[in-house]
This record gives sequence, structure tokens and C-alpha cells, in this order.
Amino acid sequence: MKKPYEMLMIIDPKLDKGKRESKVEDVKKVIEELGGEIESEDIWGVKKFAYEIKKREEGYYVNFDLLIPPEKIDEMKNKFKLTKEILRFLILKKE
Repeated sequence: MKKPYEMLMIIDPKLDKGKRESKVEDVKKVIEELGGEIESEDIWGVKKFAYEIKKREEGYYVNFDLLIPPEKIDEMKNKFKLTKEILRFLILKKE
């Protein structure tokens, strides 16, 4: 059974616009391959960090509301950890 989650992702802003959009599409594909659905997507754009992350001072923020089976969360996290263009991500369970 799918449960609601929110995911905030920070992508390397040094990628050109086309590659950033391609990376967002890759993330959507991973979610769908794992049996998830994206309810909404909110692109916040490039924002400055309070401190450096992987030698970057800013990042390209994307926020997703999604439905996904809870047992697939760890698999999704592992795929995103291996993607060097994703600087950080946070997945929160919604009530």
C-alpha cells in the first residue's frame, strides 16, 4: 500500500539547465520504477546555502509530494546516494 511522502532534493547548480531538467526527469523515473506516483512537483530554483555542501555555495532545489510503498524508500535512497549530481535529499513521511 502506498503512503504519502515529501522529498526535497538539492541538485548541483553547476549543471546546465538541460542537464538539471534531465536529472529531475531521471528522479521521476526512479520513483515510478519503484511503484511510486508523483502528486506534485515544485521547483524552487537556485538558492544559496548557509554553509558549503560538497564545495558548492548554492544548490538547485526541487520538492516532490509523492505516494510510494514504504518498503521501497530504502531502495530509492540508495539510488539517490549513488548519484553524484544530487548534493542532498530529504524524504519525510506525511501524516
